[in-house]
Order: sequence, then structure tokens, then C-alpha cells
Amino acid sequence: MKSCLTPCLQQTQASAAFASTVRLGCAASGQVFCSTFARRSYHSRNDATMKPLLIHQGSETRQGLPRAWFGAVAGLTAAVSAECTRRRLGGSRPLCLSVACASSDTLEKPETHRRRTYQHFRLDNGLQVVIASDPTCDKAAAAMSVGVGRLHEPKDMPGLAHFCEHMLFLGTEAFPDEAEYKRFLKGHGGKCNAATGDNRTTYMFDISPDYLAGALDRFSHFFRTPLLSPSATEREINAVDSEHSMRLTDDGRRSYASLLMDANLAHPLHWGSGNANSLRDVPRAQGKDPHQEVVNFYKKNYTSEDMALVILGRESLDELRKMVEERFADVPKTGQRSLRGDEHGGPEPPILPKDFKGLVTRVPTKDTRSVSFSWQMDKWQVPYWASKPAAYAEHFLGHEGEGSLLSALKRAGLATSLSAG
Repeated sequence: MKSCLTPCLQQTQASAAFASTVRLGCAASGQVFCSTFARRSYHSRNDATMKPLLIHQGSETRQGLPRAWFGAVAGLTAAVSAECTRRRLGGSRPLCLSVACASSDTLEKPETHRRRTYQHFRLDNGLQVVIASDPTCDKAAAAMSVGVGRLHEPKDMPGLAHFCEHMLFLGTEAFPDEAEYKRFLKGHGGKCNAATGDNRTTYMFDISPDYLAGALDRFSHFFRTPLLSPSATEREINAVDSEHSMRLTDDGRRSYASLLMDANLAHPLHWGSGNANSLRDVPRAQGKDPHQEVVNFYKKNYTSEDMALVILGRESLDELRKMVEERFADVPKTGQRSLRGDEHGGPEPPILPKDFKGLVTRVPTKDTRSVSFSWQMDKWQVPYWASKPAAYAEHFLGHEGEGSLLSALKRAGLATSLSAG
């Protein structure tokens, strides 16, 4: 569901500050220093000759990373620049079909979706919608992406956006039972999830196609009449804290935390998973009520103008559109839009160039070896952020077939896997 249904809201500068990251599982590594969430205990070497930031993790003695890696950096940098140029000048992704819509927009879909018909429209309250009709689908599904995330929360209460995401699952005025939504989905072969990012929070579910309408009844009230009840506050803070504690040893999160240690303090970019200390103890010590803070955050930031909804079902496009209009037309419109693009931080970049260049090495918690190359692409991501030029470069670099970067690295014995994004 994630690949074809998650709505694409406009990309912000902050989320793309180091948008092109190439991660490689590798067969060689160097001396490392431990990095944790709480302490700056990694080694960082600034080097004006090394353009990307390189994060390397492994457990062998340092003889220096293979020279081939640094040769690869130059090639990767050139490839990113060239492919972004092609994207800016009108290059398009392969294997896509243009689809006529009810609006003046044109949707693109992969060739594998030939049997699906699509329609894009905007409700009177500004909520954007894409509906997909597929009479043969074995699961109906929906996703709502709200253009608010960690960058919109106060830095002195990190995790508030994530905490708000949790609270929406715990009952609405129409369906006050906290377990009703998940129970209905599970009872009809479905499941749900949500994710909070820097610039958006996305809620999603799938279900047996015959029960899509009932699921949308429950789902739509997340964005219309959530209870956000005081009685659930303490319990959900503990749930957020549990998630945070459970993933303290996650190597991907630890590498990202290492990067954020050099974030520009004048920019809103920060670590925002949240825990009991940031959501309960510190706010209360400052005289704040955690429950009132999450209510205020929801009322301020959850507006229909910053929402995008995607629905897949067996029904016709006309029937799906009627479902949407009946359930989402009265999602509140506050008139206060969330920050977009380089509005975040104003003239301040998420990471200052002087802090971004360098080498970070650290000890992983698992027996793994990897190296990541990351680029700041402000010349592309800031002026062209709405069209996401880095997406083409990510597709180009992350390809794994014949003639790809990964195939060449595998032949040279330098990598076992690669991802870009």
C-alpha cells in the first residue's frame, strides 16, 4: 500500500536537506567510534576536499576506507548532478502512463496499473483527493497525509507531532470507543498504521473491499471530531516512550541521530520521536499541560488545506467520489497553512555547509558493515522542491538491475546491497 497509495504532498526543503543518500552494505570497514542518542561520542573529521558527508559503521581495525569508495563518491556526485539536471529540464520517470483526470492535472501511473482508473479532485475545503477504482483488487485501502510533522512542533517539546498521531486513534465523537477503529479493521481482514515524518504525518489502512465504506466512516472522524481525551494522555505518552526505548539500538536511527548532532540550532530540524521526559516531565516542570499542548497542536496544524487523501476500492469512480464527499467535505479548514519549502528556518539551512562535510565513523549495535554518502542539494531541492528533482536521481542510483551502480560494486567486491533516497 505504501508504494502506490501514500499521497505525495509537496516536499519541504528541510526533509530534502540531505535528500540524496546512498547506503551500501559493504565488505570493508575502518576503525570506529561509538555514537549514541544522548552523547556526542562519535568522531567527525571535516575535510574540505570531501563533498558529501560519509557515515560509516563497522567493527574492523582502521586501515582507511578503500580508495575505491572515494573514487565512487566523485562518480556518484556527478551522477546526481547530471540526473537532477535532466529532471529539471523535463526528463520523466520511465514506465509511467499519463492518466486523464477530472481536474486539469495529469496523474502518472505505472504500467502495472493499467486496469485501474484514477481521478483527482479538490473538495471545497481544500482537501486534495485521488481515488483509484480497481474492480479486481483484493484489498481496499486509504491513506491520509497531513502536511505537518516534527518541523512544525516546538523544539522545547520534541515528539509532540508523534504524540498527536497516537492520540487520533483513541476515539472520536461518532465512535468514542478507543478500540473501535482497529477492531473494525481487524474483524474484516484489515490493518492500519501511521507514521510521523519531518514535514508530514500519514495515516493508512487496508480492509476487505466490501467494508471500505464502514472503515472510511471511522477513519474520517480522525480529522473531524477526535476526542483527544485527557484520560488517554498519560497512557499514550508511555506508549511513545516505549517506542523510543525499544528502538534506541536501531542502527539507522543512531546514524540519523549522529547527523542531527550537527544540525543548525537556528533551524527547526531536530530529533522528534519523543519520550516521557520530553512530553511529560519537562513540560510539566515548565508549567505546561501535556494534554492541552497536544490539543493546541492539533487545532493549529490539522487543516483540510494541508491534507491529501488517496482511496483504492472496487467501486466506480463516481461511487468512490460520493464516499469521499459525504465523509470528508466537513473536515475543518482553519485558513492557517503549515510552512512549506524554504519557509522552514527562513534563511537558515538545516545543516550549515561547514558542519556537513566530513567523515563520521561509529560502532553498530548489530554485526553489520555499511557506508552512507549524503549530499546537500540546496541548488536543486530549494528552488525546485515542489517537483522533487532528486526523486529521479534516487531512482537512477538505487536501480539494482544489469548495468546499475550496485551491479558494478558487486563485481568489484565492494558492496552486497544498496539503497538510495
